[in-house]
This record gives sequence, C-alpha cells and structure tokens, in this order.
Amino acid sequence: MGVAFYLQQKLTPMQQPSAATNPQLAQQQKIMAIMMPLMFPLMLYTAPSGVNLYIMSSTFAGVIEQYVIKKHIREREEEESQGLISATSKTGGKAKKKKPKPFYRFK
Repeated sequence: MGVAFYLQQKLTPMQQPSAATNPQLAQQQKIMAIMMPLMFPLMLYTAPSGVNLYIMSSTFAGVIEQYVIKKHIREREEEESQGLISATSKTGGKAKKKKPKPFYRFK
C-alpha cells in the first residue's frame, strides 16, 4: 500500500498557482508528499483487510489511470509540435470544410 501511495504522489502534479508565489505553501506540499505514503499504511495497519484491499486497489487503479492519461497528453502534445494535428481543431485533427457561398441570393 505504501508503494501505491508513493506512485500516486509522484504522478500528482506538485505545483499549484498559489504555491509558486508562496514558498511556505510549496514547502508544506513537499512535506505532505513525503509523509502521506508513510502515514497512511501505518494508520491502516490495524484496519480490516477488506478496507485495506479496497483502498489499495482503488489507489493502484488511480495510478494506472493517471499514467495512461498523462501518456496520451504527452503523445498528443508531441504530435501537435510536429504539426501532425491541428492545434485549433476541435474535431480530432480533421479540418472542417467550409460551405461554399451561394453565387446569387434570392430576395
């Protein structure tokens, strides 16, 4: 369970906009990133095994989900930087065709 919490902390983004301006908040986040993987397994040591199994499997599922999402975002950004995907297109990289304007308007 400690490994699951450690991986979750590593995949979670550390910097928030307010932490960049406040060094005390940044230090507090750094301490929490170290203490959380250590404290939760100790607190849950005497808990029922079903609860531990549920929390551990949920945490590992979250870690896998975060990894897959970050990998997809990283691949998408690489493709955009190479020009393979239009960065402004909302249609998944497909360019929309403009409708032709009519030659004559009926009034």
